[in-house]
Amino acid sequence: MGNQAGFSGAGKTFLLIDGAKVNNLSRFIYREEESPECDALYRRTVLAELSEISPWLVEAGINSTLAR
Repeated sequence: MGNQAGFSGAGKTFLLIDGAKVNNLSRFIYREEESPECDALYRRTVLAELSEISPWLVEAGINSTLAR
């Protein structure tokens, strides 16, 4: 897939993925990205017990399969 929005791809791209919408989100992220920079947003908060549905912030390239 090409450069759709005209971005150079040189900057950082972050994705916010809803853990309530994607089953086993952490497994999915680590399967799709070789060594992802990511974290569950509920980790180390009062919502930590809801980690299964936590949203995740993932740094991914503009051409990442996660961004499609």
